[in-house]
Amino acid sequence: MLNALLPLELRVFADAFLYTIVIIVLLIRPSGLIAAKGARV
Repeated sequence: MLNALLPLELRVFADAFLYTIVIIVLLIRPSGLIAAKGARV
């Protein structure tokens, strides 16, 4: 799906963009997007 959004020149870097998004999410929410039941946020 990410390949559909990126211009042709940037499609070779799709994995790098995906990993960057994951790292940013983990920096913002270290516990992940879905917190464990009973965990304090």
